Amino acid sequence: MASEKQGIVYIAEREFVDVEPRLYYGHWESTAAVGPGVLEQGPGWDDIEEAIRWGRERAPKVFVRVGGKTYSAGEEDPDDEPVSRWESRRT
Repeated sequence: MASEKQGIVYIAEREFVDVEPRLYYGHWESTAAVGPGVLEQGPGWDDIEEAIRWGRERAPKVFVRVGGKTYSAGEEDPDDEPVSRWESRRT
């Protein structure tokens, strides 16, 4: 893994799977002009907060898609479009 955060992480709820706990998948993408593409596939999670933590360790921008809506969960928000901030669901 790179020592400095870069790129974007995308995490999504596995749709059309009616199981509990919910399942999530994701990947880390490079945004570098040279060598863009997937850097790492996530292992899959049953806890969205664990998935977000994995993403934050890798990239400054983390996007989460849950219930058909996209949220920003990273240190940085997108520059080009307004996206709601993710609020932890843990109490």
